[in-house]
Amino acid sequence: MKSIRFEYIFFFISLLASIAAINTNTTPNALYASGNSYPYPYPDPLPDLIVTNAVINPSSPAPNTSFDVSITIKNQGGATGPVTIYRDVYIGTDPLTLIDSNTGCPSAGDFFRFDNFANLDAGQSDTKTVTVTGGLPNGDYQLWVYVDSRCLVDEAGEANNGQ
Repeated sequence: MKSIRFEYIFFFISLLASIAAINTNTTPNALYASGNSYPYPYPDPLPDLIVTNAVINPSSPAPNTSFDVSITIKNQGGATGPVTIYRDVYIGTDPLTLIDSNTGCPSAGDFFRFDNFANLDAGQSDTKTVTVTGGLPNGDYQLWVYVDSRCLVDEAGEANNGQ
């Protein structure tokens, strides 16, 4: 009977030690990076796409003349795997006012492009150009840019995709 009780106590202490090791304040990414092993696998972190820069070229386009908007995006989350990424340009309308209550995504921009990626690694940036074909009539306009407006990429944060 003592040996059974001893094995039970040993198992209980081992279980408590495992729980204590799991309940640390260290993130799974940091734990994986340090080469530690775990009693159960953590899921891979989700990607998180953001717009880091947008440049209009030429900076003051002539009326009714096509111009380009170069949009730089960055994946500040985990790797994407194979994915299609949309970049949209909205003219005169903030895309956050166009959010569909069912999908959580804005409607498509006035001008857009999409690109297929085998993978967009964590920390990787990418710049592509959206052409505003035919330009705009004479006047002042506010432009917004948005990445992943179709919500095709399952992300850690969907609310930070615009600029």
